[in-house]
Amino acid sequence: MKHYQYICMAALATALVTFTSCDYSEDQLEPSNNLTSYQLPEGTHDYDDSIQKFYNNYGVYLLYNFTEKYAYWTPSGWKKGEAATDSTSGSDGFIVKNADQNYVKQQLSLLNEVWFSRLNDAAKKKLLPTMILLCSEVDQMQTKYIYSPSFRMVYAPKPVYAHYNYDNICVTYGSSAAINITANDKKAFRKQLFEEWAQYISEHKAIPSDEFTTSVNYSSSTITKASKPLDCTAVGILNSGYNVSASKDWLNFILMMMLYPESYLTEDPGNISKWTSWNSYDANWNAVYDYDTNFHGILNPAKDVNGILKERYQMVRQYFINNFNFDLQSIGNNQ
Repeated sequence: MKHYQYICMAALATALVTFTSCDYSEDQLEPSNNLTSYQLPEGTHDYDDSIQKFYNNYGVYLLYNFTEKYAYWTPSGWKKGEAATDSTSGSDGFIVKNADQNYVKQQLSLLNEVWFSRLNDAAKKKLLPTMILLCSEVDQMQTKYIYSPSFRMVYAPKPVYAHYNYDNICVTYGSSAAINITANDKKAFRKQLFEEWAQYISEHKAIPSDEFTTSVNYSSSTITKASKPLDCTAVGILNSGYNVSASKDWLNFILMMMLYPESYLTEDPGNISKWTSWNSYDANWNAVYDYDTNFHGILNPAKDVNGILKERYQMVRQYFINNFNFDLQSIGNNQ
């Protein structure tokens, strides 16, 4: 018994020494989703009242005076990227700049037009992220290949409209760019914003339901060997079989309802003989899922030859109606 007590005392002493010797920073001590110390309003502008009201009504922080902790912290690590220099390769992640406070009012108006006005109160309360960070710039690090004087892979910043990171979505147009924004700019902004928001929803608010996950057998050879789009849609999936899962399909169904009206999803897609791949490729040969081509007529018998996609689409749509009192398709129908 004494031997056991000595062991316990030694273990306790070691734990105390370890705890007291650690040097934790404030960022490490306070996770970004613990916002009890954050105070609104952030300033004395005329738009601060609307930001406060939005938080009071929906529990969502619209922040323009945020610190790096709120942008980059996640449970798995710090996500701030670093651009390459002549002597370094940089690092993966993203970089943001706070909004210019002279243009936050215009930025909020834009967000209301393309996003908030399309949602009912239930969706605003249950599906929006904890924080929406109002930025003047958002850069996503992407890989770039340098061939001279010697080959190396580096990280270079690529401007994007929005970026999702754990419990926040960072959005742009908190700058003079909001003044002369065009219809095409708004369309591109909305598309990327909804891509990020859909990812947030599928990871934090609504993972694939059991009904959806078991509606096809993802481990069957019929699915794993499917590669051409028409072979995939015939068995009810939205990507090549070797690169698909219930979570990826779930995300794509969410996206198709957000990005496109039901008429676009169900109309005759026309000649689909050239529809041989789910992806196109950017300048750096990164595969990009081709939403416009893939989702045009995706629920029409020309693509959905066995009607399985339409059944799964209805599962996802009804899930959000039942659990969130919100029809995702109303977003796409209101484009």
